[in-house]
Amino acid sequence: MRKPKVLVLQSNSNFLGFLKLLERDFDITVVDMLTNPLFRDPRNVRTYGVRAMYQQARWAAFRQARIGRLCNRFDLVFCEFLKREVASVSRVSKVPVVVRLHKYEIDQPDYLIKPVDWSNISRLVVVSEEYKKQAAKLIPLPATVIYNAVDPDLFKFRPSDSGAICTYGYHFSYKRFYDLMLALRDYELHIAGEGEDTRILRAANERFGLRHKFHGHVPHELLPEWLHGKEYYINHSMDESFGVALAECMAAGLICLSHDYSAAKEIIPEIYRYQYDDELRERLHFFQNLPDEERHRHKVALRRIVEERFGIQRQAAAFRRIFNEAIGDADSGR
Repeated sequence: MRKPKVLVLQSNSNFLGFLKLLERDFDITVVDMLTNPLFRDPRNVRTYGVRAMYQQARWAAFRQARIGRLCNRFDLVFCEFLKREVASVSRVSKVPVVVRLHKYEIDQPDYLIKPVDWSNISRLVVVSEEYKKQAAKLIPLPATVIYNAVDPDLFKFRPSDSGAICTYGYHFSYKRFYDLMLALRDYELHIAGEGEDTRILRAANERFGLRHKFHGHVPHELLPEWLHGKEYYINHSMDESFGVALAECMAAGLICLSHDYSAAKEIIPEIYRYQYDDELRERLHFFQNLPDEERHRHKVALRRIVEERFGIQRQAAAFRRIFNEAIGDADSGR
């Protein structure tokens, strides 16, 4: 029996680990056609200057034509992010289209959401109940919540008693690393990631005599090893559509403290959440002064939450159901 063919339009491979668990059910082709290969490294955009704008325009024209040719060779199209190109997919695809929504799209609705022909989108997936509410205000299509997931086999449970504190991310601005550095001015914080604010963070660290350590960008596949030996993870974000880094650190055996952003309550219990910087320091002090056995129990409890709610097997099963439903609906309508 022929497996249904699924085209995945990728723009961030960090969220696609579940696809490997669907290969027995679907013939999956992943295509990164949403980013000009020349500019996958942001440094090239600065290097090429005006040429970059010309090159990007040429790539956009090529990409638009390619979308039309590609989509209808498959039984289903899965758009991993609702990038602007989804508007083109929604107009040309004659097969079911499943779209996943994140914070990025909610924050740019005029640019990303409004141009889409939602009458031609089969299923909308969001990554938290909170963002389901946000999507309902903008999109005339019911959304299904499928939480982002962690592979417990990749992020193995390896708790440490080192006392080391860390944070990491790819977009420094809304992650509020600067604020976290100041809030933890009496601690040593290990920071992984690169962004537009890197220079500012490093300069402030030196200017204010802080002791924080910068580790640069750590590839996702190397994060489990980087986390090994750390005991605390701080998520200081002002908002997240889910909070993958938080769940990864919970799985890896770290005690995780998170700013109480809108979706945090769906991931982590109240005892690990804080609103203000003084609460963060109080919670950190509380956990640091627990007996080793009690701290270990907290680490085990956080790992169990991930295993029971955010494991990659659960996520794959949910997407398997969504894909089959969308394909089945299309078949019954033919």
